[in-house]
Amino acid sequence: LRNIDPDVLVELVNYFVPDMYSPGEYIIHKQAVSVVRRGSCWLKGRILMRDSVIGEDMLLDSEHLRDSIFPKTLNFVEVMTLQRDDLQQVCDKFPLFSRKIRREQIRLAVRRGIIFYTRQARIMKSLFGMFSHEDAPRRALSGSTRIKP
Repeated sequence: LRNIDPDVLVELVNYFVPDMYSPGEYIIHKQAVSVVRRGSCWLKGRILMRDSVIGEDMLLDSEHLRDSIFPKTLNFVEVMTLQRDDLQQVCDKFPLFSRKIRREQIRLAVRRGIIFYTRQARIMKSLFGMFSHEDAPRRALSGSTRIKP
């Protein structure tokens, strides 16, 4: 969210709260976004360091689209955290900023929805041995509804 109005930025900064984690802890914030200020943590094979963002999916309303894997600290980590309710208060005060947040929420939901759908399709294919799209017309005409073993 670059190019934010300075008034919005000042308002947002007022809601950020500092937090510290020891080595080996998990940073679990389901309804908040955090920015790493010091230290590093491990998330999905990546090392997150200064200025990395954790929990941007707090914008999403659908729990199944949110990430269920949380970062583990590698050393002492200091983060600044913004709660979802506080972000909502800022959005209520600044309608233009609220539209930007809504646009990002939609983009993230579409991206996560595509990922969720492809994972579900992969699971269905592995569980039921689903046939490929090319086989579908031939199978429909032949009347075969049997699932491959």
